[in-house]
Amino acid sequence: MKSLDKIIRSVQAFGRGLSAHPAALTSRQSGVGIGLALGGGFARGIAHVGVLKVLEEENIPIRYIAGTSVGALIGAAYCSGISAAELEQVAAKVRFKHLACWTLSRYGFASNQRMIGFLNQLLKVKTFEELRIPLAVTATDFSSGEGVIFHSGPLVDPVRASCAIQECFYQ
Repeated sequence: MKSLDKIIRSVQAFGRGLSAHPAALTSRQSGVGIGLALGGGFARGIAHVGVLKVLEEENIPIRYIAGTSVGALIGAAYCSGISAAELEQVAAKVRFKHLACWTLSRYGFASNQRMIGFLNQLLKVKTFEELRIPLAVTATDFSSGEGVIFHSGPLVDPVRASCAIQECFYQ
């Protein structure tokens, strides 16, 4: 928790520094802003919501987001138009059972099939092209082990792929 507080204080200081400069007031028009890389790990994903909330409060414009795993899920939701405050409410309610189910198959022990319905309800858009903030979603190709970056087309399947849980054969 100390590291999250430190991050929040740093973001707030960055915001105060931006607002001290007259050019920062027109940053939305001039294209000045930051890009965020949102990582994986469920607890870290919740921390991302806090960082997004502080960036909004400090009026720091976000120009681009890249995410992996829960970072892809949070990024997709935020880029689709869901505010940090709304994400905070979702994060307080969401449980594993909303996103996945335990299973046993040659691909793993869990399936994120349930994530399809969750994302379809949560996201305000269906494709990368409709997002209000550009997003890149990273995943790993199951066959080759190579990294893949998604930034166009349908949104739900790349987010699921980034979460790296395979479909179960029975439900």
